[in-house]
Amino acid sequence: MRISTACGSSPTFLRRSGAKVVAGGNLCTLFPEFASQYFDSVCAGGVENVADFMSDYEAGRTKKIYRRPQKHVSSYALDYSLFTRHDISPPVHFIEASRGCNFRCNFCVIPAEGAVHSIYTPEAVNRAIANAIDTSPRFSFRRHYPVVWFVDNNFSDNLEYAKTICRALRDNKRVRAWGALVTQNVFRDHDFIRFLRACKCRILFTGLESLDIDFLKAHNKKQNVSRRSNIVDDMRFAERQGLVITYAYLFDPRISSVDDMRRQVRALTEIPGFPMPAFFS
Repeated sequence: MRISTACGSSPTFLRRSGAKVVAGGNLCTLFPEFASQYFDSVCAGGVENVADFMSDYEAGRTKKIYRRPQKHVSSYALDYSLFTRHDISPPVHFIEASRGCNFRCNFCVIPAEGAVHSIYTPEAVNRAIANAIDTSPRFSFRRHYPVVWFVDNNFSDNLEYAKTICRALRDNKRVRAWGALVTQNVFRDHDFIRFLRACKCRILFTGLESLDIDFLKAHNKKQNVSRRSNIVDDMRFAERQGLVITYAYLFDPRISSVDDMRRQVRALTEIPGFPMPAFFS
């Protein structure tokens, strides 16, 4: 018997070839009993469920539902050679130093999953980066000019830990540049922004979400409503340090009319030196 993960294919179709169909992700974490009606096994919570399932599978027994809290991070090695062996060639090295987030924005699935911010050890992060570079194609951009992109939900949630990772990246002679996802509040700390630049950070995606205070308050985006600084000035400061800043801009038709949305888009285009969003949602 072979194993198949449910990635857009019908479980019934996959079972015809003798596969056991296993699913995970948001739906399975939030509604595991419901999802178990459609899959042979469901992984609810952290990715460590996969190891639990594989152990049971090799022993000839599997359960319908595997549960692991998102915050329980275990130690495991990643094999990035899977990319090369299957002709998958991303432009950068995707690394995870932490997962989850301690903020509770109500449009985000992370609080519902109970995925509070949890970190990997710096040693595990360094090993992942080394493996990603070492297994990339010999004559590739990723091998000769390694750029790391952290896929963490909130790289900056634990600031002291983030600084530890930044120092390791600064001292890693192989890493040429890197970027990460951070919350808007870090832009108030200009010393930290300078520190990121000195540690070879070159791009940040931030949870700006909106310049509309009513939107931010309605969606519990507390970290964005401080009166201690101006986000426009803070982001322009970061760009003057040499960082590329990008963000998404969100609308809620329950709060804003179409005219309100048009006014906000127009206002973005009129702010001197302010980047446009990577996308609207």
